[in-house]
Amino acid sequence: MDHNLKEIENVFQNLNQIFYEEYQSFNRLQGFLEKKNHFINKLDTLQKQEGAKKKPLTSNSRGKNQLHFSQQLQKMYDNIIVQGISLDEIIQD
Repeated sequence: MDHNLKEIENVFQNLNQIFYEEYQSFNRLQGFLEKKNHFINKLDTLQKQEGAKKKPLTSNSRGKNQLHFSQQLQKMYDNIIVQGISLDEIIQD
């Protein structure tokens, strides 16, 4: 009976560790989403400021800006998922 209790205790310890790791992952994801929203808000502000300038963007320059932005987002995603670089490092770029 004592052996079974030890096994049950080990299972609960393992489950506790898994839940803790999942909780940490959730917190990291939540932090990422908050920083992503901050980044998007900052981008919106910069785009509004850019739009307020007298020279409107041409169709060609809009396409280049969108492509550049898409490439930057892809780079950020790749860094987060593949290399595990912290979000602070990415936002600093």
